[in-house]
Amino acid sequence: MNEMTNGVVTDEVIQSIQEDGSPSANKSNGYEEKNWTVMVYLAGDSNLNVEMAYALEQIRVVTEHNKNISLYVYFDGFSADVPTMYCDFSGLKSEYFQSRYVPDKVLTYNIDDEDLNENSAAISNVINFIDWCEKRPEL
Repeated sequence: MNEMTNGVVTDEVIQSIQEDGSPSANKSNGYEEKNWTVMVYLAGDSNLNVEMAYALEQIRVVTEHNKNISLYVYFDGFSADVPTMYCDFSGLKSEYFQSRYVPDKVLTYNIDDEDLNENSAAISNVINFIDWCEKRPEL
């Protein structure tokens, strides 16, 4: 029998939710429900590209051993040869996705086939990244 103590769901309740396969406890892709979601939007279309990568590595080191944190990163660097990336450092392994190939974006626009980057200053890209972060555990 599931119990609730002082309005707080006990471990027994959480375990029963996970066993019934509800979306909030989807573990099939290495995800478990997290207490914290950290979204980092790194738009370094400048000489700050190296500093962004350094800052990202520092964030990863701090969060990689904490199973209660989902860490999602939007990385748009300075180099035209490096694509804009969506990064997920929340699961059992790090995952990287080129932004242009992320499906089901809320807002879309035409992208030049030759261009690997997108305009990270455009509000549509901020909205798409936040939407992706919210949906990510369900994918």
